[in-house]
Amino acid sequence: MKKILIVGGGGYVGTELTQKLLKNNYVTVYDLFYFDWLIKNKNKVKNSKRLFSIKKDILEVNKNDLKNIEIVCDLAGIANDPSSDLNKKYSTKINYEARYRFAKIAKESGVKRYIFNSTCSIYGFNKKSI
Repeated sequence: MKKILIVGGGGYVGTELTQKLLKNNYVTVYDLFYFDWLIKNKNKVKNSKRLFSIKKDILEVNKNDLKNIEIVCDLAGIANDPSSDLNKKYSTKINYEARYRFAKIAKESGVKRYIFNSTCSIYGFNKKSI
C-alpha cells in the first residue's frame, strides 16, 4: 500500500479519486473543506481506517505535513470561480505561488512522485451547441 496525499481533495475530482485510491492505499486529503466534504461524502468513504485529513490552507504547508508521503496528487487551485475574479491576487497566490511552493517542499521531503492535475474547467464553456 502506498501513502498518498491529495492536495485539494475536497472537490469533486478529489472526492472521486479518494474513493478509488482508498481501495488499495492510505490516503490523506489536504484541503480547507469549504464545502463540508467530510459531511457530504462520509458514506462514500465510511469506516475507512486508511483515510486521513489535514484541514489546512495550501499556503501553510510544511515538511511535517508530508512526512512519510510517497505520492502527491495536486488538485488544488481556484478554477472557473467568480471568487477568482473578485480577488485576482489571492487566486494568483494559490494557483501559482502556493502550488510551486508545495511541489518544492514535497521534493525536499522525499516525495517520490508528484502528480499535477488540471481541472475539468480548463475546457471552458462552448457557446455553440455540440
